[in-house]
Amino acid sequence: MLIELKDICYTYKPGTPYETSAIQDISFNVEEGEFIGIIGHTGCGKSTLVQHLNGLLIPSKGEMQLDGIRYFTQQKPNKDLRKKVGMVFQYPEDQLFEETIFDDVAFAPKNFNLGDGLVEEQVRNALEDVGLSYEKYKDRSPFSISGGQMRKVAIAGVLAAQPKILVLDEPTAGLDPKGREEILSRIDLLREKRNITIILVSHSMDDIAAHADRVLVMNQGKIVIDDVPRKVFKEYKQLYDMGLDIPSVTKLMLKLKNKGFDVDTEIFTIEEAAQEILKIKGGASHV
Repeated sequence: MLIELKDICYTYKPGTPYETSAIQDISFNVEEGEFIGIIGHTGCGKSTLVQHLNGLLIPSKGEMQLDGIRYFTQQKPNKDLRKKVGMVFQYPEDQLFEETIFDDVAFAPKNFNLGDGLVEEQVRNALEDVGLSYEKYKDRSPFSISGGQMRKVAIAGVLAAQPKILVLDEPTAGLDPKGREEILSRIDLLREKRNITIILVSHSMDDIAAHADRVLVMNQGKIVIDDVPRKVFKEYKQLYDMGLDIPSVTKLMLKLKNKGFDVDTEIFTIEEAAQEILKIKGGASHV
C-alpha cells in the first residue's frame, strides 16, 4: 500500500459565520502504480481532497500514511511530502514564471537541493517524457510557445522532482479534443515508463473511463462509490441523481437498447462500441 487516508475532514473558515465543511470522513487506500480517477459535481470537495495529498491543506481531523510515514497527526508535513507527491492544477501554464523553459522546469529539483548535474538530467528527462525536445526547447521562453506546449512544460516542472505520485486536477481543461487526448496519452506513458501512481480529477467521464483503473465518486464532501469504471458507470441512474454524466459510448448503447437493439450497455470504450454495432449489423444481415 502506497497511501492510506483515514477519516480526513476539512472545514473552511472554522469558528466564523462562513464556516463550511468541505469534506467529511474520507478514507481510502492507493496502491503503487494505480491510476485513480476522481469525479463529482462542482463543489463536492474533489480539489479540497487532493490538496491534502501533498500537504497544501492540513485536515481538520484525520491522518494520512505514505510509504509508512504518518502525516498530519502532530505537525505540518515537511517538503519531503511535496517531493513525493507532485501536484498539477487546472491551467498549470499560469504558474510559469522563469525566463527560459529550462529554468522553469529546473525550479522544483533546485528547490529540493539536487546537484547541478542531476538537475540538468531531470530537466532533460522530464521534457522528453512530455514530448518536448530538450535541445529544441530548453533555452526558449515558456511564453513563446503554444498553450498546449506551455501545459506540457508545467507538467514537466512537476515531473522533474521525480514524484512517486502525480496528482492532476483537471489537467486538460480548456484544451480541444486532440490536445486533451495528447496530454492523457502522455500521462499513460509516464505511468508505464516511470511506474508512477496517477490520481486524476476530471469532469470528463470519457477521459476517466478510458484511462482510470479505479474511480472514486464524490458527493457532498464524501466518497459514495469506489470501484472499477465498468461497475461505477453501470450505476448511471445514481450518477444522474448526483448531477453527473456517463461516458458518451455508454449513453449511445443505452439509446440503442431503448430502441430495441440487443446491445451490452455496460461498455464505455469506442472499441467495445464498434464491436457491438458490428454485431447489430451482422444480425440484421441474416434477417
